[in-house]
Amino acid sequence: MCIRDRHNNDGFIRRFFLGSKKIYGAILAINEAFEFRQKFGEEEIMRYNRDLAWKAANRMSEIWGTELLVRNSTLQAALVNIRMPTDDPKVAAWISEQLLLRFNTYLPPITFNGKVYTRISANIFNELADFEYGAYSVLNLLNL
Repeated sequence: MCIRDRHNNDGFIRRFFLGSKKIYGAILAINEAFEFRQKFGEEEIMRYNRDLAWKAANRMSEIWGTELLVRNSTLQAALVNIRMPTDDPKVAAWISEQLLLRFNTYLPPITFNGKVYTRISANIFNELADFEYGAYSVLNLLNL
């Protein structure tokens, strides 16, 4: 379905138009993606993602000396919130920006009850080392 900004009054098209180059890799890999999912199955892929997210979150909180927002793995999916090693939202926002610019990674800061957390998401293409890299990059920025 095409949504047109009929009167061009609200700038809808301008705000949501993606002007980047087309990347055809996803289209070229679709057959292999289906084969991969058939080989391992949806349940195994989801189990891997959940287990990795839990292990990664615990490892990051260990590296940072912090804790998880929710400490019960049965309540987690492939997303886990970890307290960051700062409770200053401005510092956390700076860290997030610098991670993207200098370390080619990203951790979104979330403030909850006066504490700053970040949410990680594990996917089939991730491994524990990816999350350790992010955690150590934060410490590098904070000179810890």
